Amino acid sequence: MPPKRKAAPALEHRSRAAPQSSLKKIAAEYRKQLNSRLAQIKSQYLVRANEVKQRAKDKIQEKKTRIFAQQTRERRQVSVKLLKLLNARDAKLQAIASKLEETKHDHDTFAACLSVVYKTLSDKASNLSDITPTPRHTANSKDRARR
Repeated sequence: MPPKRKAAPALEHRSRAAPQSSLKKIAAEYRKQLNSRLAQIKSQYLVRANEVKQRAKDKIQEKKTRIFAQQTRERRQVSVKLLKLLNARDAKLQAIASKLEETKHDHDTFAACLSVVYKTLSDKASNLSDITPTPRHTANSKDRARR
């Protein structure tokens, strides 16, 4: 059995207890300050993180908007081109119909009338510089002809 220690005098005991309780109070105060500072840092971090996220979202949305606008412009351009082609085709069909109407009394069969119209229109087309005829023979058809 270890020897018993002598009890300290009452005054010494009180003087030792006072610094420990004040240290505990100081430590508790530091903990509170540290916790509040950590909470402040955390809230600042969250604010900055949310700002960064929002900027990233804004950039993505801006990019999507630009892409959508570009696609819309391209679709409009294609639509305009298709409309021009359709109008040109309608004009050609109208010219064929009017030419057929003009020449139907001059020829006895529809085929003869159609050949005259085709020749007339192809002569007109050959005089236009911006219209190029489409090739009738492709490489595959030439290969088939050789076999």
